[in-house]
Amino acid sequence: MATIEDAVAAIKAGDTAEGREIIAELLKADRNNEQAWLWLTQTDITLEQKIKSLQKVLKINPDNEVAKAGLQKLQQRKAKATRPPPSKESTLIGSQITDRLKTKQGRPLLIALGVAVSLVCGICLVFSLFSLSQRSPVSPASLPPIEPTAIPVVEAGPLPPTPTPMPAQTPLAPTPTPMPAQAPLAATTPDNGLVEALVINVVDGDTIDVLIDGLEYRVRYILVDTPETFGEVEPFGPEASATNRALVDGKRVRLEKDVSEKDRFGRLLRYVYVDDLMINEELLRLGLATVATFPPDVKYVDQFLAIQQQAQADGVGIWGETEASQPVQPILPPQATEPPQASEPPPQASGGVIIQTIRYDGLVTRVESDEYAEIANTGPTGVNIGGWRLNADDPGQDFIFPDFVLEPGQGCRVYTNQSHPESCGFSFGSDQALWANSGECGRLYDSGGALVSEFCYGGG
Repeated sequence: MATIEDAVAAIKAGDTAEGREIIAELLKADRNNEQAWLWLTQTDITLEQKIKSLQKVLKINPDNEVAKAGLQKLQQRKAKATRPPPSKESTLIGSQITDRLKTKQGRPLLIALGVAVSLVCGICLVFSLFSLSQRSPVSPASLPPIEPTAIPVVEAGPLPPTPTPMPAQTPLAPTPTPMPAQAPLAATTPDNGLVEALVINVVDGDTIDVLIDGLEYRVRYILVDTPETFGEVEPFGPEASATNRALVDGKRVRLEKDVSEKDRFGRLLRYVYVDDLMINEELLRLGLATVATFPPDVKYVDQFLAIQQQAQADGVGIWGETEASQPVQPILPPQATEPPQASEPPPQASGGVIIQTIRYDGLVTRVESDEYAEIANTGPTGVNIGGWRLNADDPGQDFIFPDFVLEPGQGCRVYTNQSHPESCGFSFGSDQALWANSGECGRLYDSGGALVSEFCYGGG
């Protein structure tokens, strides 16, 4: 039988119909499956069905904050879409008048109405001309002097070093002074090209909903990935969401675009600032996110990797779980630290591709299908890793990479038995756990069989 993880993977891959079918089967087996009802709202069902699904979640778990926020938002959307229909009495009267005018008896009445309207218009025109002829001309000298008023000037850039000379104080023509239009919510600041927005909802640790110029958009933070809070809740997922909410919820933020406008799910891809604080960086600094690269949006990848390395070294957030047993894999050569193993460091040829980390303690019971090893390209050029082999420390526990170019700064995860397209979609396809919690070593070999990178944790 399919699992909730299968449904989530289908939904994230854009196949909402498949996800909905899997969830329907799960709900047939267990009507109180809280996560199934919650993920059902992410499929192609109607607004009313989504509201009922969230109400079911709250009936199962009244403390589910995600369902509370989603239900409030959907009910507001439903209220806006609801408009009272015209009354039956007004519709009936209008229909009767229209039908009467279409008959032979109604034609004289229609002609009479046209003549009456023409007479009224003619009388109004004559009266206006007569009134104008009785007015005495007004000379400009008789008008009181009009004091000049300063007209606001909207600058298009930084102020010039010298003051702008004011116009001579001459009487203004008796015409209305146009006022500058009010700046929209999403006005672009002239000095750095950032766009202002108002945060109206925090979805999770790396996704928010904002208003830009009165329109609602969903924004995905660039270059970072926080632990999941939907489906199987990952360690530090709720903490990442709560921290993100404390940093941005209800605040005006500035959004910076890299290269891409949106991802394939229609979300805006942005770096997000509150005053001078970049939220993407702050989540990395607190150990509540990892670097996730998707070229060409890699403008700040070097500084993000440096911040992540410092968080690993400090053992904060998600890195604190393995601080005593898991060494920090060097990411930037100038700041490399010596691993605790006595063996020689693995060669870093082949474009600087390394095993960046291994998440060995999965949340899925027994099989731990959500374990993963993450590789990254820290070099300056893309590397084709087709035919490369990732070994999980035991014979036969191998993943052979398909033809794939790992771009500079890009990272990919190889899951034990899950597929996540947003992380390249690689999986060992193993029905049992691969990475022992007591410690093991992951090894990456190129297509010629040469060892490219090794990552050990615990006593491995």
